[in-house]
This record gives sequence, C-alpha cells and structure tokens, in this order.
Amino acid sequence: MATVSGPGVEKVSLDEASLEDESGRQVALLKNEPSKDDHLDKQVIMMPVKPLEQDMTYRAQIKLTATMSDGTRRAFSKDWTFRTEPIQGIGVTKLHKDAAAYALQMGNLDLNRQHSVRFGLTDHIYYVDTIPFLMKQEPLIVVGTSFLYIRDLAAALGASVSWDDSQKAAVYKKKDKEIVFYNNQNAYSLNGENYSTDSGAN
Repeated sequence: MATVSGPGVEKVSLDEASLEDESGRQVALLKNEPSKDDHLDKQVIMMPVKPLEQDMTYRAQIKLTATMSDGTRRAFSKDWTFRTEPIQGIGVTKLHKDAAAYALQMGNLDLNRQHSVRFGLTDHIYYVDTIPFLMKQEPLIVVGTSFLYIRDLAAALGASVSWDDSQKAAVYKKKDKEIVFYNNQNAYSLNGENYSTDSGAN
C-alpha cells in the first residue's frame, strides 16, 4: 500500500506500478486505487498475483498523482529494493527475538550472498551472518575436523537436503543450485562440477 498524506491532499491516482525480481523478470501485480474502490481516497494498493519467492531480491517502482484541494496536481514517485525472508516464518521469529541482527542481514540485500557460519563444539546454537539458530544436532569432531549438521545449516539458508544412497551423498538444493556432499570421497559437486575438499561429508 502507498499513501499520500498532508495538508490539501484530496485524492490520489495510480499512474504506474511495477515489481521485478533480481533477474529482471516482471512480477504480475493486482492493483487497486480510489477510482475503483470507494473505501480508498488517498491510498493505492499493489499485491503480487502469486506469492513472492523466498530469499529473493525485488525492486519496486511506483508513480502516483495527488489532486490537491486547490485543483492542482502533484506527481510522486518511489523506487526501492527489498529481499524476502530465506524461509517462511523466520522473519517473524527473528524480528521478535534477534531484531537488530536480522534487520542488518536483510538490509544487506545482495551484498551478503557469501554467508559466514560460526559454531562452538559444545553449543546448542550456531550463527549464520551473526543471527543465532538452534541446533538440532550438536557438531561432530572426527580426527581434528569439526562438522556442522548440514540440515541445520540448510534450514537457516532456506534450502532442502535429501540423502542419495546410490552416491552416498547429501544433496542440498536451493533455486537453481544443487550441491552434492559426498560421504565416501573428499569432494563435493556444485551443479555437476566436482571440487576437492580436505575431508568428505559425515
């Protein structure tokens, strides 16, 4: 919703409204304004036809015209960017519990595509980009190497994890990315291309 308020504003009309994702694709919008709805006078409403994708950066643009009490018309425009939450519902949880850290992370938008993870071997909490998450399984040490439960990390980043028994590997999927963590070799695969590691996944 967008509102034009202040002395002398009588009514508002919507001239243009658009929403596009980070790849530049236009998102279909439902639009409502005072000329179509007698419940509105200084407000316009825009709503995506379909739910927005999770963990996606969007750019919104809107242009309005306000008719003043003296008959003059004034143009207003607004352009802004926002990012949706990585997994459904986490925004509500974090804004009530870790508001400052979560707001900082979401405000970074595309600047924060490389994530940092921190955890203690005896902790019940791990941190993704300074935001705490509860561990479902404690970390593991094997011959001096520490491992974080991949399903915990995937949940924080909005990805899904499944087990591929034929490859003996955990498969991590999010949008157009697929990472395969092999249990029986010191390597992982990113979208079909293999990379070596110091140890296999456990």
